[in-house]
Parts: sequence; structure tokens; C-alpha cells
Amino acid sequence: MIAFVTALASEARPLIEHYRMERLEGAFPLFGSDGYRLVISGIGKVAAAAATGYLHARAGEARYGIFLNVGIAGHRTRTVGELVRAHTILDAATKDCYYPTLLGFKELESAAVTTVDTPELQFPADTLYDMEASAFYATALRFSTSELIQCLKVVSDNRETATGAGGGLSKEHVSELVATHLPIIDQFAAHSRTLAAELEPLRRAPEPLERFQNRWRFTTSEKRQLRRLLTRCLALGDRPRPEDYDTVLKASTVLSELDGRALALALEERRF
Repeated sequence: MIAFVTALASEARPLIEHYRMERLEGAFPLFGSDGYRLVISGIGKVAAAAATGYLHARAGEARYGIFLNVGIAGHRTRTVGELVRAHTILDAATKDCYYPTLLGFKELESAAVTTVDTPELQFPADTLYDMEASAFYATALRFSTSELIQCLKVVSDNRETATGAGGGLSKEHVSELVATHLPIIDQFAAHSRTLAAELEPLRRAPEPLERFQNRWRFTTSEKRQLRRLLTRCLALGDRPRPEDYDTVLKASTVLSELDGRALALALEERRF
């Protein structure tokens, strides 16, 4: 199942039509077809978080689903109409930072995204600006793994055309911005399906999992985190061993070390 989250109905319309989705009953505007679901959250972090959690529940609460946030964003210099993929997501208010794992699919350039609470018109940093990505990502990360949670942003405005949060853009123009990239979005969705299938055996039982669990005492929630981190490292071509952490006494410290290891691997992958 591929779960799309958009903030605006105009962002959603091309996806709904392309995947022939039909309206479903729900607390949020919800659409679906065979293998696809889409929710329109509305603007802002609270709305995005609520809609993402709702979509997960309505999709059957399947573990490790594919979550794609598709929408518009501003940037100070990028060309209007350009499609990019988020490699870093910063919440401007909380300073929380997330690093989606980028595996394969070099057809899309990647860039940083900063999520703000009010429309950004000055674009002070070399980053895309939106109002939902950080909340979408943080929520989806509760249900899936970072390789399968991605943000695709179409540049809608820059310093020369700034309108903020789509407010000065016509609905038709926003839909056109997304529709132009439907072929590449469709290819990316197919790539995500292939990646999910490749990761499935690793998620069921990552090879080092049992040996780590035999070495340290993990709580139930820590075991879930351990599985996720080992899967992430294995997907990035690394194979952590308990022997790598011979001097570590606490399970929580092992998790912290693995998290840093996975992050370093993801950043290295991003360079190529």
C-alpha cells in the first residue's frame, strides 16, 4: 500500500485522477484505489500529523507501509516547477531534525526542507520551506522505516514570486505543478514498492537481531527500535555485530550507537 499525504486538495487532485481513486468516508478527505490511499490534511503541522496517523489507521495499520508526502514548497532561488526529494527535514520551531534514508532512484535531486509554522516569504536559508513535512515524517516514522517515508516537493515560489503556503497561487496552477511530474512520481512510487519488497526479509528477522538480544537486555519498545536500526544498517550495506560493542554495558547505549552508525551511513549514501 502506498499512502499519499497532501496538504491541499489542489495538490491531491492530479494524484487522485492518475491513480483513479474514489472518495471514501472519513474524518479527513480520504481517497483510495487498489494499492493506493490518499488523505488531504489541510495546512500545518497539527493537521499533517493527525491526517498521517488517521491514514495509517484507515489503511489497516500495516507495519512498514510506504508514506509519500507530495506537495508544494518555496525556495529562495530554485526554479518554480522543479521537483526535489527531501534529504533533511528540519522543524524550525522545535529544531528537531530528520534524515530520510535515500536508497537508489538518482533521477530526483535532493534538498533540505524546513517546516515553518507560518508562511515564509523571505527564504533566508538555502532550503525548501513548507508547513507540514516535519510532522508528517515524525508521525509516519512511528509506523514505518525511514527508507519508505519520503517527501517530494515541487517548487511553487521563490524570492521573485513569493506568495506563501500556496495562498497566492491558483488551485489550477498548484494542480498543474504536481501534474507535470506525475510520470516521475509514479516511477518513484514503483521504486518504493520494489524497495519495500527487498526490505521485507530483513525486517522479518535481521540476521544479527537474536545475537544482540542475547547479549543485552532490551525492553519491548527497545527491541522494536533495535530491529528497525539493524534493518536500516543492513539496507545501507552494513552488518553490525555485537562484537562491535564489546565495551558497552547498557542496551540503551547500544541503540544510541547504532542510531549514529545508521545516520553516518545514510549521510555517506547521500554523497553519491
